[in-house]
Amino acid sequence: EIIAATLKIGGYNQRLIQIEKDIVGEKEKIDKFEKQIIELSGFISKDPASGDSPTTRYVSVYNTLHELFSDSIINLRDKLKDEVEQKASEAFTQIIHRDYKGLKINNNYGLQIINKDDNLVHMKSAGAAQIVALSLIDALSRTGRSSGPVVMDTPFARLDPDHRINILKYLPTTASQLILFVHRGEIDNEILKLIAGQIGGEYQLKLQSDTINSELESIH
Repeated sequence: EIIAATLKIGGYNQRLIQIEKDIVGEKEKIDKFEKQIIELSGFISKDPASGDSPTTRYVSVYNTLHELFSDSIINLRDKLKDEVEQKASEAFTQIIHRDYKGLKINNNYGLQIINKDDNLVHMKSAGAAQIVALSLIDALSRTGRSSGPVVMDTPFARLDPDHRINILKYLPTTASQLILFVHRGEIDNEILKLIAGQIGGEYQLKLQSDTINSELESIH
């Protein structure tokens, strides 16, 4: 399982690197086109006969639209940032059993814990970091789209039983359907009894062989 998880993480990292390269390439293209437009606009403005020409009007309209879309992107980004921060804080305070105020998105779009005195919490455990990550996932899934299914793989590593129970009580309230892939060490029968009324189905993945897909078997 560790080898498979490592390979999966490696694959995701490679895809992320490629996506980041593609983003840089597209930004370079945009910068190139914008420079060309600025240069052409300068040439047109220097021509005394161009004041009422269609080309001048087109350039003016383009510049206005460019400013409009740029401002709209900034406004939408800030609005979504505030919304994600608020929803992530709601999730975090529901799950964590310490008395924190919530979460704050920093300038690098990372989430930081805020205590009751509005101070940043710089030292946090691996378990708290995982709860922050889960809170972010929950906030993103509830921002900009209608409620839908949420699928999580091994979400309870490094978390104590109290936090596992809090997560299992909270997440079903924010998604139309919650699917969790867990191993035996993450959830025991005592925890399952506490949330029995929220469980719609319980299944077991049974490994057949390395060349045949696993079977999905209903437990109840």
